[in-house]
Amino acid sequence: MLAGNIMAIAVGTVGSRIGLGRSRSITITVLGTTGLTAFPLFMADVSTGWMSSMG
Repeated sequence: MLAGNIMAIAVGTVGSRIGLGRSRSITITVLGTTGLTAFPLFMADVSTGWMSSMG
């Protein structure tokens, strides 16, 4: 998960060099950042069972 989110941020950052449009680069960067931010919450849930009843 970490590597995928870091890769998304890296691709979004250099998006114009690889042919992505500006809006697509921004979207990829925001999604990678959101995933990286959500990762600690996911790990807290896994280790504590905080939301274990959620499907």
